[in-house]
Amino acid sequence: MRENVSKIIKLDGRRVKSRQKLKKALAKILRTKSLEKITIEEISKAAHVTRPTFYSNYKDLQAIAIEYVDELMQTLLEKFRTIDVDQKLLPRQRVKVLLLYYIEMLQENDGILLSAAAGRAGNEALELMRSYWMKMVLIRAEKVPHSGLSALDIEVSTHFVAGAVNSVLEAHASGKLDMNAEEVAESISLLINQGLGQTLGAID
Repeated sequence: MRENVSKIIKLDGRRVKSRQKLKKALAKILRTKSLEKITIEEISKAAHVTRPTFYSNYKDLQAIAIEYVDELMQTLLEKFRTIDVDQKLLPRQRVKVLLLYYIEMLQENDGILLSAAAGRAGNEALELMRSYWMKMVLIRAEKVPHSGLSALDIEVSTHFVAGAVNSVLEAHASGKLDMNAEEVAESISLLINQGLGQTLGAID
């Protein structure tokens, strides 16, 4: 029995290592290529794993990107929940703190999250990111039951915010904007607060 458990643990450990290698390899390759131009052979070679090992872990490259993005965006959502109830911060300050945290995530997590924000990691990964932004806006909207916004208003606003934020932060992370993280977060939080802030951001 102990031998069987030991084998399972060992196999699980190998599986975790293989997945980490594949994520790291994809993150590196995505800095110069879009997802659709990367082959299974290319990423397997870069990760130093066999093709069968790849398929024993993921069905395709999109699956790696989705798993990676889901893990990081879940972390962002939890950070949002913490910030959103912090009464020491004004509404716009909460947005700024969240954006700074997100910028740090983009800078620290290689190419997958950044590529997903730019739409280079496949449509599913991009839609997953947007769905998390939708969750955050909906959490905020639930605190303002008489805001006058319909479900469609919220959906349109969320797509606008998610698209704009991802685009600006991807441009910043790629060095296309001559602004530091603090300036970018300040600028975006101000724009959001002047728009949606009148309805969703002013509540405490």
